Amino acid sequence: MSQQKNNHIKDVLMGLAAGFGVVAATVMMVLFISLLGTDDADQESEDQRSERLKPVGQVQVEGVVPPPEVIKEKSGKEVFETVCKACHTPPGVPPAPQLGDKASWGERLAKGEAALVQNALNGIGIMPPKGGADFSDDEVKKAVQYMLEAVGVESSAPEPVKPEPQATTGLDLAVGKQVYESTCGICHNMGIVGAPKFGDKALWAPRIEKGMDTLVTNAVKGFQGETGVMPPKGGNKQLNDEQVKNAVAYMLDAAGADVQSTSEKTAPESATAPEKPAEPAARAEPAEPVASAPSLDLANGEQIYTKACVVCHLMGIIGAPKFGDKAIWAPRIEKGMDTLVTNAVKGFTGETGVMPAKGGQTQLTDEEVKNAVAYMLDAVGADVQSTSEESAPESAPEKPAVPAEPAKPASQAPSLDLAKGEQIYTQGCVVCHLTGVANAPKLGDKTAWAPRIAKGMNALFTTALQGMGAMPPRGMLPQAPDDDIKAAVAYMVSKAQ
Repeated sequence: MSQQKNNHIKDVLMGLAAGFGVVAATVMMVLFISLLGTDDADQESEDQRSERLKPVGQVQVEGVVPPPEVIKEKSGKEVFETVCKACHTPPGVPPAPQLGDKASWGERLAKGEAALVQNALNGIGIMPPKGGADFSDDEVKKAVQYMLEAVGVESSAPEPVKPEPQATTGLDLAVGKQVYESTCGICHNMGIVGAPKFGDKALWAPRIEKGMDTLVTNAVKGFQGETGVMPPKGGNKQLNDEQVKNAVAYMLDAAGADVQSTSEKTAPESATAPEKPAEPAARAEPAEPVASAPSLDLANGEQIYTKACVVCHLMGIIGAPKFGDKAIWAPRIEKGMDTLVTNAVKGFTGETGVMPAKGGQTQLTDEEVKNAVAYMLDAVGADVQSTSEESAPESAPEKPAVPAEPAKPASQAPSLDLAKGEQIYTQGCVVCHLTGVANAPKLGDKTAWAPRIAKGMNALFTTALQGMGAMPPRGMLPQAPDDDIKAAVAYMVSKAQ
C-alpha cells in the first residue's frame, strides 16, 4: 500500500517536470524566432532614415582638387596704365607731374622716393590715397618707381614701403605733416586769423590743456573764439576726420606735447567739455551797422588790403571772396556797404566762410577797415562813392609809407644767417613762394628768380622790406627785424643759384 503511494507521487513530480520542460522549451523557441532578423530590420531602418534625410543635391569630386589660384601682383607699368595714366599723362590733371617730364618732377624728386611713395599711399592735395584704387602698398610703390625711372631716377630700397603704425593710438604723424603742409600751414605758419603759430609752445600751452578730443572736435567742426576763427577742416572739406586728427597731433608734437599720452588719457567721453563750434550766423542785416563815414580813401584802403586782407582775399582762403572776382562779390555788394563794413569790423561767420574781426589786425581803426572794404569793392566795379553819398570832397591825405632802413650792401649778404632765413621763410614767405601765388617766384625756380637776382641783393632787400605789387611789406611779418627779412631773401636766393 505504502509502495503504491510513493510511486504515485513520483509520477506526479515527473509529469510536472516534463510540463515545465515543455513550457520552457516553447518560451525559448518563441524568443529565438522573435530575435531572428532583428539586425537586418535595424539596418534597414537606419538606411531608410538616411535616405529620407539626405540632401537633395550631392557633389561628387573625382580626381585631385587643384590648389586655389595665386593672384599675381601687378607691375608698376600695369598699375600706372590702370589708374595713374589719367592724371599723369597729357593733358593730365594739374598739378600732377607728367610721365617722363623732368621739369614737372623737379621739386618732387628732391623729397626722395620714400616721401613720394608715402604721398601716393596716403594721398596728397587732390590725389586720393592709392589714386582711388584698391592696390596693395607694394603695387603702389612699383607704380611710383615706374614713373621715377621714366625721368632717370633709379629705385632704391627693395622692400615695399608701408605706413608705419603709431604705437597704440593709431596716430600717424607723417600723414599729419602732409595734411598740415597742404592745408593747415596757410594760417598756422604765420598765425593768420588768430591761429596759434606752428611750434610756438607759449601759444599752444593753454590749448593743449583742453585735451586732444576738444582740439580735434574744434578742427573738424570749426571754431570761433575770442581771438580767432577756425573753419571746419581748415576749409578743406575733402579731408576725413582721421586726417584732421593726425594734423592736430603733428602740430601738438611740434609744440612739445606728449601726443601719445594725451591720446591715451583722452577718452571718447572727455571730462573736458569741448568748446561749442561756431554756429553759422546770417548777418545780412546786422542790428547795429557801423555808420557810413563821410569819406573814403581808396589809397589808404589799398595799404590796409596789402597789410591785412591780401592773405585770404588773394587766394580765397576760408571762403573769403577773391579780389577782383565780380561774380563772387555780386551777392555781397547787394547787401550794402554798411553791412559789409560791419562784418569786416566785428567779424562774421557764414555758410561758406569766416571773417575774423578786422581781419585779425585788431589795431586797425574802423575807418581803415572801411577804406579796405571800399578798395575791394572798387576793384570789382562797385560804385563805392554812391554807396556812401555823404562822402566829403576833402578826403584824408594818403598816408605815406614808412621807409625801410637802407639795405646793406650786397657784399654783406654772405654774413646773413641762412638758417634763420629758412625759419622766416617757413613762417611767412612760404604761403606765396611755395606755389607761386600772385606771381611770386617759387622757391628753387631758377628761371623765375634769374631776372630778380640780376637786380642785385639790395634791390631784393628793399622790395621785401617795403613791399611791391601784391607783396605786402615784410611779407606779412611786420614784427620781423630787417636782418631776418634779409636772411629770408638770402635763403630763397641761395635755393635758386
